[in-house]
Amino acid sequence: MLLAGHDCAGDLVPNQTHMRRFRSHFGTSPGVCAHLWKLIKPVLPRSFIFFHLLWGMMFMKVYGTEAVMASKIGVDEKTYRGHAWPVVKAIASMKTKVVSAKVCYNVLLLVSF
Repeated sequence: MLLAGHDCAGDLVPNQTHMRRFRSHFGTSPGVCAHLWKLIKPVLPRSFIFFHLLWGMMFMKVYGTEAVMASKIGVDEKTYRGHAWPVVKAIASMKTKVVSAKVCYNVLLLVSF
């Protein structure tokens, strides 16, 4: 409930706090996660659900060990590994569709000066 923006009593936390908490766990906004889910869902097994995207996003943000990440989520390491890694690989496969070469080139130019 805390990750979903609710406190222990089930009350909604103010929006700014909710967004900050979400970003601190997953590295981006809920809107970006929703868009990313639409992009990668076709390449994932049919049994995958939106929460599995969040598992992969949290792994990339926190980069914890499988044991730590699985215990945070409440599953065993095998289940975590079987869902998080396919999501991470699916996201990586989308890099040509979601990363702008122009932006990367401009950043490289700024860094080289």
